[in-house]
Amino acid sequence: MKKKAHRYIRIGNEKVEVDIAVYRSFNSLRKQQLTENRKYRAITEAMPNDEFASPYNLEDEVERKLLTEQLNNALKQLTDEEYHLIYELFYLGKSERALASELCISHTALGKRFDRIIEKLRLYMKI
Repeated sequence: MKKKAHRYIRIGNEKVEVDIAVYRSFNSLRKQQLTENRKYRAITEAMPNDEFASPYNLEDEVERKLLTEQLNNALKQLTDEEYHLIYELFYLGKSERALASELCISHTALGKRFDRIIEKLRLYMKI
């Protein structure tokens, strides 16, 4: 007879015992959130701190257009495979796990590729 494994999730400062379905669902959502946070940080770190200033300021609007043009030029420098990865993750909103399984590579390998591509874009944009 198998022993029932205890599964816990942390809510605030308290550990709560849950069944396996709740545990898996909770962890799945948590991993998605971490991935989204990682994508957001990668993009915002590549932009200057004042990139998200008011759109009504003419100087900010001009700077945003220049940065957008610079980003488009940097994206054109990527290989087809690199561009495809960025397109699938950012424009189509696929998760890293889903894309990794489509490409028949590990999630970790995809994450490393993603990091290298972001660094490459930073170099092209000279940020």
